[in-house]
Amino acid sequence: MKPLLGVHLINTVYLKIAPNLFTYINNSESTNEDLMDYRGYFDLEVGIVDTQGLALNSHFWWATEGASVQLDLTYPMTRLLGKDLNFYLQAQYFSGYAETMLHYNERHDALRIGLSIVR
Repeated sequence: MKPLLGVHLINTVYLKIAPNLFTYINNSESTNEDLMDYRGYFDLEVGIVDTQGLALNSHFWWATEGASVQLDLTYPMTRLLGKDLNFYLQAQYFSGYAETMLHYNERHDALRIGLSIVR
């Protein structure tokens, strides 16, 4: 559970801010012992969301080895193809560390386009 602040901007548009602190429990010294150096202890989610249209959400992680960012742009398919399609067209960009546990200590850049059921 994390705190969430929503600020009404105009019409159906909101600003969303959600900070998240976390820790590591039973992190094995034989596997991923330095995960926290790449993932950090803090995630800040910021978004501008039009509940009837586009939404841009971002996640920022700060860690000893560098920062990571993820940007998600979504658009409801109901606006394009009718109310029977309750999912979203999504574009996602990730740049940073710890996107996967297998290669957490390698910097990755990825651009993805697809469909999502939540935003």
